[in-house]
Amino acid sequence: MMPIISFSHPKGGVGKSTLCFNFLSYLQLKNIDFICVDLDGQNSISSLNKIRKINGLKPFNIISFKSESELIEFIKNNKNKFTVIDTGGFDSGFNRIVISISNQIITPFGDSPLEILRLRDFDKILDEIQNQINEEIKIDLVINRISSSIKSFNYLKKQIDDCKHFKLLQFPIRDRVAFKNSLIEGKGVLEIDSKSLSDANAKSEIELLFDEILKQVKE
Repeated sequence: MMPIISFSHPKGGVGKSTLCFNFLSYLQLKNIDFICVDLDGQNSISSLNKIRKINGLKPFNIISFKSESELIEFIKNNKNKFTVIDTGGFDSGFNRIVISISNQIITPFGDSPLEILRLRDFDKILDEIQNQINEEIKIDLVINRISSSIKSFNYLKKQIDDCKHFKLLQFPIRDRVAFKNSLIEGKGVLEIDSKSLSDANAKSEIELLFDEILKQVKE
C-alpha cells in the first residue's frame, strides 16, 4: 500500500496549505505519481492549482469530498498511489479520520504563545483519537515561518517536551518572501527562477525538509 501523508493542524493560518502545496511541487519535480485530497474548507490547494493551469504549468491531481463516507471509500480503494491530504484548520470528523489512517502527519507551527497553546490542545485531541483507534499516533512538527535571526530552538522544544505525540523534524522553514511570491504564479519555491540569496535559501530549506519527510516514509 502506498503511503498517506497528511498536513494537519486544528488552527488555520499556520502555513499548513502553503507547506502542503510546496510538497506537491516537490513530488512533481521528482516524478513521483501522487494524488492530493483537499479537505480544507478554504480550498487553498485547489485555488492555487487553478492558478497553475492559468499560467500554463502542469496541474496537480487534486480531488475533494463532501462526506466522510466518500473519503473512507476512497481510502479503501486507493492503495496504489502516493496520497497527500491537506486537512482543514479545525477539529472535525474529516480530520480525525485522516489522522487515524495517515502513515505520516506533518504539523507546522510558529513561535507565538497562542500557537504553542493550540499545539498543546492538539496533543489532547490526539489522546482521544489514539484511545479510539487503539494505535499510537505520532506527529512530525515543523518549525515554520520562523525569523531568520533565530538560531536556537531550545525555547520552543521546552514548551512541548511533555507532549506525548510530537516529534520535531530537523529542518525548520524560515519566514521568506519567496514562499508568498511563488504562490502568485501557482508555483512552489523549487519552481521559481531566481538567483537571489534569500530565494536560494528558501529552496534549500524546503528541499532539506521534504527530503527528510520522504526518507521517513520510505523507512
